[in-house]
Amino acid sequence: MAGIETVTLQNALKNVQSGLTAQDTALKTQTQMLFGPDGTPNGKTPLSTDAVIDLKTGKKLSDILEYQKPYVDSDLFVDMGLPSGVLWAKASIDLTTASKFQEVDGAVSPFKYEASFFSWGNTDGHNPSSTSAFDYNWGGVNEQEPYYDGQPYGTTPGNALTGNIPPSMDAARVNLGAPWRMPSMEDFVELFANIDYIDADGNIVTEATSIAQTAADKRVTVNGINGLYLRSKINGNRLFFPASGFGYGRSWVGRTGNGYFWSSSFHSARNARNLYFSSLGVHPQDTYGRYYGFSVRPVQ
Repeated sequence: MAGIETVTLQNALKNVQSGLTAQDTALKTQTQMLFGPDGTPNGKTPLSTDAVIDLKTGKKLSDILEYQKPYVDSDLFVDMGLPSGVLWAKASIDLTTASKFQEVDGAVSPFKYEASFFSWGNTDGHNPSSTSAFDYNWGGVNEQEPYYDGQPYGTTPGNALTGNIPPSMDAARVNLGAPWRMPSMEDFVELFANIDYIDADGNIVTEATSIAQTAADKRVTVNGINGLYLRSKINGNRLFFPASGFGYGRSWVGRTGNGYFWSSSFHSARNARNLYFSSLGVHPQDTYGRYYGFSVRPVQ
């Protein structure tokens, strides 16, 4: 009887063999979408299928399927046609809204200054209550809190952090779920290497159209909001980064003038990488103290 059951199982596996192999091939085309720049999976779907084997490839069904993850609503991201395949969120995280993204009149829109601010490594976002003040937890004497400026993170054995932020400290992953994550510094560099700066009418930004009317300044005003308007050189799609400023103590600094967006990339004992722009230019590889409250623009 046991032999019959074995043959039956083998025959059943053969029947799905071609389908599994085809699926494995299809998944290879999604590698950049499903894995972060450091090779870490963006998200797993736990499956109890270790006993099911593809007889042709020898792979477990769980090995083939475990990283398969459906993409979230396509209305929330923009495909800029980037070589890596990374998709950028249309707007920054705003935990006060139903969608958890910046919204205008109930619709996700980047044309708004207000967003949730996060210190680097802190997944608890805080929103400005006015243009002059808001509350933020800047950490304490616990040296394991990555956003505390008084002690460098990693002084406790086993807590060293030198690469990209882990999923448990990723503001996008924790608040939005997989496959969302914070962009790495490399993601910012790739994005800005493949865009043109444009104004509200789609014209390339010149000294005459930038806010400060200087060659370095790439900020424009779109729908009444100052920021960077990017158009892909690859497929023509567009992204907008508002000049939302940043949070420091109880102050909302730089609103309407400057933009600060965290990356997931560690820099030093007290600093992390970020996108920064102002009248002086655009800096996709900038560094700031991790205790500042910056916006987060997710990717997947």
